[in-house]
Amino acid sequence: AAQALVPQAASLASSAVVTTAHALTFDYIAHTQEPWGAYYTVNGSDDVLVAGGRPIQPRADAAAHVEDTIAHGVLMLGGTFTEEVDFDPVISRIVTDAVFLTEEPPFPNSGWYPAQPAALNRFLSLEGELRERLVVIPAQFMATTLTTPTTGMLRRYTGLQFEVYHAPFDATDFIAPSIWAVTAISSTDGLDFVVWLEDTAEAGDPTAGIARVVMLYQLDDETTWRKAELTYQPNSNGVGRAVGRVAPITGRISYFAQAVDHTGNVALALNHGMPFTDVETLGRPNPTIYLPLVLRTY
Repeated sequence: AAQALVPQAASLASSAVVTTAHALTFDYIAHTQEPWGAYYTVNGSDDVLVAGGRPIQPRADAAAHVEDTIAHGVLMLGGTFTEEVDFDPVISRIVTDAVFLTEEPPFPNSGWYPAQPAALNRFLSLEGELRERLVVIPAQFMATTLTTPTTGMLRRYTGLQFEVYHAPFDATDFIAPSIWAVTAISSTDGLDFVVWLEDTAEAGDPTAGIARVVMLYQLDDETTWRKAELTYQPNSNGVGRAVGRVAPITGRISYFAQAVDHTGNVALALNHGMPFTDVETLGRPNPTIYLPLVLRTY
């Protein structure tokens, strides 16, 4: 079953935002539903994510409430997974009083589903009490066929690490930062990440602007996400950038960026639902050619 560390509040510099750490571990039970395929649940739970026309995925949750605050965002800090090829998932079907699909629909989606494994669920009870949960979908599916039945790669996480950001009730900003571009540049000195962001900070407003930028990256022969903390560099033109360097790499990598503002809202940058894979290679500078100056006299 999913297990979480007891949340420990930690102050975020220059604001009243606090964070809680959640380290989750998972093991699974497989279910077969003939003739449609298979799906998994987290051991000890029957909870699943079911959305019309999409694969059924396991679902878990953990308490995420801190007194006198409201949760604004969740930041993924790492994860370890296993991959199952040629997996035939159960694709859910829409059933109403008037409609019932007798055939399993296809799911020719070339991106990971779901695109991100965690979200926040906020609920205000009739008694006025706030109930907040960190909802985790610890599996992602990517189709590799366009035919029916749909088959592809199933990624199941055995461990995931998150931080949830909590702000006071009077913090009314729930808009996440805007990430404009994400770049990776490889050289013999290291792998450089650059993230361009819109900086909404205003003079004298400590709740605006970028507080943290994190890059998660994974080498092709590994099944663990590595974390790189980037340094944010604001710019007077309203578009700042975050930069960071890690050890040199060889081979293909996948990576994605996340940004947190000073109110705890979290933005995620993917490449059309997939991690980025393009890496620029930093080579020798372009040569400069000097031509002789020829003067003609009359």
